[in-house]
Amino acid sequence: MPRTHATPPPVLNRATLDGLRAALGNDRAQALVCLFRGEMHRRVDAILRGLDAPPMVAREADALAGAARSVGLVALGASAEQLTDAARQGHTDAVVHATDALLRAVHEALAALRDAGYSPTPDSPVADPSPQDARLR
Repeated sequence: MPRTHATPPPVLNRATLDGLRAALGNDRAQALVCLFRGEMHRRVDAILRGLDAPPMVAREADALAGAARSVGLVALGASAEQLTDAARQGHTDAVVHATDALLRAVHEALAALRDAGYSPTPDSPVADPSPQDARLR
């Protein structure tokens, strides 16, 4: 059974993000978040292209969960974890539902990062969106 949360997790743990900025400095923290954005887009693209391959979906979602949490995106991490669980169990309906929830969590995560001052710049790797990005906005 996919994991559920009694109360929804916060979209962003600002303390994690602030800790990265304090440890790395502003420029490096910005670069790390930019790298995360690129990884997030690649992994979500892979998930959307591979919905008929549950083991691959589980691997991509599991990696996304850890990466999201490492930059303080708690809700995205939880959503990716739920997709991982559904894909590992092979529940097709649950995978579709969890994928929809993941896309909503990505949208919320991008908004939270923008609100926290981590917007992509014109020269960042994610400034040129992939074909799947329309689903992420």
